[in-house]
Amino acid sequence: MMNLKGFAGIAAAVAFAGAAGVTGAVHWGLLQMPSQTADPNINTVTWFKQHQPEMTATLSVCNDNPGTAGPACVNAQTARDQLSMDRVMDGLTQQLTEAGIIKK
Repeated sequence: MMNLKGFAGIAAAVAFAGAAGVTGAVHWGLLQMPSQTADPNINTVTWFKQHQPEMTATLSVCNDNPGTAGPACVNAQTARDQLSMDRVMDGLTQQLTEAGIIKK
């Protein structure tokens, strides 16, 4: 019998991420199992966030052939999703601050 306890958390994460527009990282993050050791030849999410032209180039290659997407594609997609969410949150914070709802 399937353990639904863990499934509820996954379903909630997918629903939240879909509502927030963060799709790629959730899909890949749930489907791929972490490896035992990190491959030093694969750029990390942090690296891609700091090297956005390379992130964009990697995503272009990954999107052109998604059937072969690997860890670099996952990390680049996750970095893009995190950067997008950061921009959304920064904009929301600015609007709420300007409206006097929150204080810096």
